[in-house]
Amino acid sequence: MSTPEGVKIGVISDTHNFFDPKIPGLFNGVEHILHAGDIGLPRILLDLEAIAPVTAVSGNTDDPGFGHTHKPFYQTIDGVIFFNPGYTGKSRFGMERTLAILYCDEKGIRPEFLRL
Repeated sequence: MSTPEGVKIGVISDTHNFFDPKIPGLFNGVEHILHAGDIGLPRILLDLEAIAPVTAVSGNTDDPGFGHTHKPFYQTIDGVIFFNPGYTGKSRFGMERTLAILYCDEKGIRPEFLRL
């Protein structure tokens, strides 16, 4: 929901056919969800749409030609934000599983990385 503090946007990536049951609680109150690729089955988007409206792009496992790192990242270079919410699929190779919320207000955009 929009608050005096600004807008909350949930950001998720690399679900790889796995919808973690913690996601709805972590995204409680977000106005919109961005899925940054490697979705898997379309039902993942339907599960997310039950929380908030969703905008999604394809990843390399959805459509050839996209790259990914699976690592949480946030940096502003020359006024451009480079952002990756991390990896939310089933645990593999000891990778940390994360998603993120972007807080957008008059001060700018701030990320909060949340572990799964």
